Amino acid sequence: MREEDIIPHQEQIIRFLGEKVDTRGYINLKTTFGMGRVTKTIKISYLVMEESTSYNILSRWLSLNKL
Repeated sequence: MREEDIIPHQEQIIRFLGEKVDTRGYINLKTTFGMGRVTKTIKISYLVMEESTSYNILSRWLSLNKL
């Protein structure tokens, strides 16, 4: 991911316990799900933030419905 690929977005999101987290922007990436002959690639907009968490991606229903 290159810095110039990030689309600016300045809103905060709310974590599970109500804490506010600053966002850096969005990045659009083609993402492949599955393996071998059973794969599907879709374009997903990922929200980028600098945060120490136990997870690295949160998926929205919109992205899952595309699959």
